[in-house]
Formats: sequence, C-alpha cells, structure tokens
Amino acid sequence: MFGKVKKWLGFDSVKVKLKPLEVYPRKVETINGELELSCKSSALVTYIKIKLIERYSRGRGENQKIDEYILGEWTHDEDIEIEENNPKIIFFKLPFSFQHSPMEKMEHSNVVGKGIAGIFKMIKGAKSDYRLEAEVLVEGSNKNPNDKSKILFV
Repeated sequence: MFGKVKKWLGFDSVKVKLKPLEVYPRKVETINGELELSCKSSALVTYIKIKLIERYSRGRGENQKIDEYILGEWTHDEDIEIEENNPKIIFFKLPFSFQHSPMEKMEHSNVVGKGIAGIFKMIKGAKSDYRLEAEVLVEGSNKNPNDKSKILFV
C-alpha cells in the first residue's frame, strides 16, 4: 500500500535526465541529444515532449520585461517500458528556428546595422537565454517528471 501512495504522489516515479550538447553554432537548425529515463520499480512511459525555449529579457530593474518563446518541439508518443534499475536512453533530434526581432534583423543585415543594433541592445540590456525542457507522462503517476538544461549558441 505504501508503494501505491508513493507512486501516486510521484516519489517513486521515473527520473528524467536531459543530455544535449551544451554549445551550438548559431547556424544550426536542430538540437541533438539523449534523454535518460530510469526508475526504481518498473514503469510505463506513454508520452515525451521536449521543447527549446528562448527567454528574452530587456530593460533593467522595475522596467525589465521578459518574454518566452517556444522555438521548437519534439514529441514521442509510443509506449516505453522501463524496467527496475535498467535505464533507457532515447535519442532525439529537435528541429527549431530562431524568431528574430526587428532589431536582430537589422543586426544581421550588414556591418553598420550590426554596430547600431549592438549599441541599442546594450543600452536596453537585451539578452536571450535558451533552455531545453523535457516532460514525461508516466502511466499511473500524478506527477509528471521533467528536466531542464541550458543551451548556449555562439
């Protein structure tokens, strides 16, 4: 009975670990990586969703504004049985595309635009951070295991 309560609360559920490459060139169009699923007792994973999210912040202090954009998603909806103490590795290839603001379009247009856009971005304190988020649905569990991993584009 205690095992059922632990599973219902999500304590004894599947553990999720994202393992992408951490650095990518700006011109890449896919994120490649692994998702490791493990558990202490057998479980059935019914759905996996991995998202690439851009966190765009600008401004400082009280005037700071933050927006988040989903740049791409990868899903897997085939059942995966995970046995006790026997982790499963799922390989993924997540296609995505950047969303460019008018300022970024000017920055990529030419050398002069790059300089002007760089100055305006510095003044406004604009920056983007990127992360992967994985969420897994496990049959019979109330809590959906998840994991996050930062990505750097150079």
